[in-house]
Amino acid sequence: MKIIMITDLNLIVTKVDTKNLSTIEQISQGYEHSTSFAMGDDNPKLFAWQFLYTDYLVEAAKNWKGQVVIDLGCGRQLDGYIIAKIAGAAAYIAVDPHNLSEFYKKLNDPEKSKGSEEFNKMVKETGERIQENLYDKKIIADIRSRITSHLQGKHIPISLISEDMLSALRRFPSESVSIMTAGLDRCIIWKDEYASLAEEEITRVLHSEGAYLAMCSRLSPKNLKKDPSFKDNSFSKFTRRLPNNK
Repeated sequence: MKIIMITDLNLIVTKVDTKNLSTIEQISQGYEHSTSFAMGDDNPKLFAWQFLYTDYLVEAAKNWKGQVVIDLGCGRQLDGYIIAKIAGAAAYIAVDPHNLSEFYKKLNDPEKSKGSEEFNKMVKETGERIQENLYDKKIIADIRSRITSHLQGKHIPISLISEDMLSALRRFPSESVSIMTAGLDRCIIWKDEYASLAEEEITRVLHSEGAYLAMCSRLSPKNLKKDPSFKDNSFSKFTRRLPNNK
C-alpha cells in the first residue's frame, strides 16, 4: 500500500532537467548512482533538534515557507522531509546517490512514513518548548500548527533524485530552490574540487527569498551572505542577501 505519492519533478520545479533520471521503479528496486567524488550521507538529522532546539527550525520557517527545499544527502531517514514540512516548505526533494531505495521504503510504510517515534517525540517537545518571547509569535503559531498536521499524517509533495549532489544541482534552473545539508563533512565529501563545484551550484540555484541551512557541513559558499547571528551555532545560514538587504 502506497502512503505517499511521489510527485513528478517537473511539477515541483519548472524548467528542471529530468533527462536520464532514474525512475521510481528503479529506485524501489535498489538503484544506486555511481560516483567517485563523494559518499552517500546517512546521518539522521536528529542532532538538529538535540543541540539547536528551536533556532534552526525558526530560521527554516522564516526562509522556507512556500519554498521548494532540496535535501542534499538525505540518507535513509525521513528527518529532513519532516523538518521541511514543519518549516512550511511547499515541496521537498530528496537527493542521495546510495540510500533512496531505503528512503522510498519508509515513505511507503504505513507507520514509518510518519517518522520514527523518537524523532516525533522531539518534534512535539520542540513545539511545546519554543519561547514566544524570543521569536515572532506568528511564526511560532505556524510551526505548532504544522507540527500538529505532521503528527496527524499530513504530507507535502515529494520527489526523489538518486544522484550525487553536484549532478542533481546542475539539473535545476538558477534561483529556484532552498537547500538543506546535514553532516556533509570531509569524511563524506573528501575532494576539494568537488566541494568547490557544489558550492558554486548551491550559489546559482538558491532562491532569492530562500536560504541554505548547513548543519555540520563543509559546504560554505563564499559568494552567498553568511548570517553572522549564528556564528557560534552548529549550523550556518546562507542567503543571497542579509535581512534589510545588508
